Amino acid sequence: MRILHLSKMPLLYPFGGAGKAERSVLFALAARGHEIRAVTTSAGGLPLDVRDTDQITTTDFGRTIRRAGVVVDCIDRTSYAYSARWQTTFLTAVVNEYRPDLIVSSEDGDFAGSESLSFSWVRLALELAPDRFVYVAHAAESLPFGELAMVSWAGPKYAELLSRARLVVTPSAFMRAYVARHVRAPLHLHYYDVYGAPSELIDLTERPGDLVLHVNPSGVKGIDLTLGLARARPDLGFLAVPTWATTPDDEARLRACANVELAPPGPIDELLRRACVLLTPSLWHEAFGLVTVEAMARGVPVIASAIGGLVEAKLGVPYSLPVTPISEYDGFDAARRSRPKVPQQDLDPWLAALDAVTRDRAHARDLRIRSREAATAFLGRLDIAPLEQALLSAASCAS
Repeated sequence: MRILHLSKMPLLYPFGGAGKAERSVLFALAARGHEIRAVTTSAGGLPLDVRDTDQITTTDFGRTIRRAGVVVDCIDRTSYAYSARWQTTFLTAVVNEYRPDLIVSSEDGDFAGSESLSFSWVRLALELAPDRFVYVAHAAESLPFGELAMVSWAGPKYAELLSRARLVVTPSAFMRAYVARHVRAPLHLHYYDVYGAPSELIDLTERPGDLVLHVNPSGVKGIDLTLGLARARPDLGFLAVPTWATTPDDEARLRACANVELAPPGPIDELLRRACVLLTPSLWHEAFGLVTVEAMARGVPVIASAIGGLVEAKLGVPYSLPVTPISEYDGFDAARRSRPKVPQQDLDPWLAALDAVTRDRAHARDLRIRSREAATAFLGRLDIAPLEQALLSAASCAS
């Protein structure tokens, strides 16, 4: 099977969970003998996973990177990424040359800044290969339809557009139910395997760190809750790791808090070694929350929002706590992302959970053991074969 994957997020060196998820599928399918080519508007800004075997070629549009049977064309953002006419010409040429059995796209309706760019690659893919299109839905808020949409131009016409897909892939039962309310297309639930073999993961159940960790602190990811906890518990140390959603203002607020240390993004093991607990206090409806399982698989307890797919990611282990979700957005920030209006939160249940995890050693150890056991069992059930079969079926239906 020959697959062309179109994405406007980093794939080889991704910023966040969605990029990691997509990368895992591309290489898993390539390892099973399928031919994979991808086009993206960014290779990524965090080259933590650059390998000596990566073959990088400079092109007139950016770079082409080859790794383990996957070819990725990375379009230079400064030159071409927001030129709709150039993109149309380039992608049309790629489709005509490559002749894929399926075109898979994960482009969302946000992070573009204008309706004219929203879903532009989806629309083009449906024009070029109307019977060979598969969509990957990563986040409810960034879809340009439905009650959770961030963008002002969201509407049912975009749901109608996706209803033409051969298949829509979702990363959680929450996302499958959300998409099913709006889109009339076959759905496939796939839990992404970005974690590695359980036997290869470090075990921190008996040697926890001493810091409260928050990765990607920002408005949508609950920075206000983390800062509230830090101010209420000055005896605890906090470790904040700014990534793609963290704004300069967010960083300034974190630096102003005496017991918050900032660390650059790095290998997840290095961060989790320093953590006694991970906070995932998101205020938007996370599709799943990969970092939650990453932490639990290593024996680090997680205190998470009871919202969206995060409830699934907690795997039945305490704590899933209530939040008031973001429901409004006000324009775009400097990075062309929707700017959230963050509602006030009730800090009390979060303080109670944090105290339980950080002050009761027996309870904390029990949580570490339960977290690792639940995550290990979950990882043992992950399998690329059902998704592969769903894609093969979609390709076989193409004319």
